Amino acid sequence: RTLDIRKPNVPQTLVSARKNAVKTLRASGMLSCLSEEEAVELVAEGRFQVYGPREALVTRGDAGDSMFLLLEGRVEVIGKTAAGPRVVLATLSPGDSFGEMSLVTGEPRSATVRAIGDVMVLEITKDHLSPLMAERPELAENIGTVLEHRRKDWEESLHRAEPEPERGNSSRKPDSSSLVHRIRHFFGQTGP
Repeated sequence: RTLDIRKPNVPQTLVSARKNAVKTLRASGMLSCLSEEEAVELVAEGRFQVYGPREALVTRGDAGDSMFLLLEGRVEVIGKTAAGPRVVLATLSPGDSFGEMSLVTGEPRSATVRAIGDVMVLEITKDHLSPLMAERPELAENIGTVLEHRRKDWEESLHRAEPEPERGNSSRKPDSSSLVHRIRHFFGQTGP
């Protein structure tokens, strides 16, 4: 008899990426209220993905129910103005996240996100987040606040890129309470 003991074939970069993802997730403004155990569980359920240079991680208008936590590399967030030209709304670095609006409201992707170089992300879906939303209703408030601030910044970037005659009144005040209500509704929560 021969007994072969084998270690699981998990690349060391993935092991360190998991540890890094837990820290990064807890440091993000949106999910900073998660405990260490909750963050570890969410990372364990998530899916790590790697993309190459200029590859689209998400495309504007596509359906989606997930967010991405950027662990390695950089990405460009590309929007489109009412007049048609594409505009780089932001360049994201490790620790940043994107796709949250689709995750928490079910809306189609509002921008295209493209890798600048090699990129590693952690994808978290609605199914992964739902149990936490049920246990921690304050997550809807945290998420709503962060997303309204981000949406305002991106709308301002788009308006600055529009030709003068196309500009409308961009002084619309964000209504985070309605976004929080939409998030709660999407996750089946009731109440204020």
